[in-house]
Amino acid sequence: MNDKESCFLQMNSSSGEHNNVGGNSGGVIGVVQDALYQSVQFVFILQQPQRYSRAERYRSWVHLSGWILSFTTIVSFFYSTVLTWGLGLLFQLLVVVAASFSLFVLLEYEDRSSDGAEVERLTKPLLQLQLTTRWVQLVHMLMLGQWWFALFFIFPQIPLDWHLVSRHLLVPDATTLWKQVKGLDWWAKVKLVYQGIVFVVQLILLVVCLVSYVARGS
Repeated sequence: MNDKESCFLQMNSSSGEHNNVGGNSGGVIGVVQDALYQSVQFVFILQQPQRYSRAERYRSWVHLSGWILSFTTIVSFFYSTVLTWGLGLLFQLLVVVAASFSLFVLLEYEDRSSDGAEVERLTKPLLQLQLTTRWVQLVHMLMLGQWWFALFFIFPQIPLDWHLVSRHLLVPDATTLWKQVKGLDWWAKVKLVYQGIVFVVQLILLVVCLVSYVARGS
């Protein structure tokens, strides 16, 4: 194990300590630190995938895919307005798919009492990715000059995420899932509806952008 990987492992262990001390604020800090750690750990895991479990490799591919799309969405802004709107819409579509998948897994757990560890393994990487890439969406909309969209549709999700994390209602924990599943289900439904609305609004904005682009070219 190299020095850089040891440093990241130490950071991960310290985030675990935050989850157990300091009340709600400590828990929030721990979850955010863990999300940040997991969002960059894929660099080490994908270098030597045989050293890690299937769950860790799955989590790494989720984070890598999310960051590649985030990077291309931001970079495309400097090349084409239509392209960057299209990639932004694709980004939001993946958020909707991730929210749908997370809700489906939670409902399966509630109906069939499946393994809580499996629920955490499948949903946690998707939710962590949303926590770390929410800022990418916010920056992207500000770059496009869509201040009203960022203010009403992206920014409110940040304090909501903070609130849900502090109440342990965002990222499933296998050890306490059995008593939190109702709240997790309810908020997962709310977030899915919200993300669906955001997707529809972005689709309308993309259509407006395309019409404007065609009108200028004619």
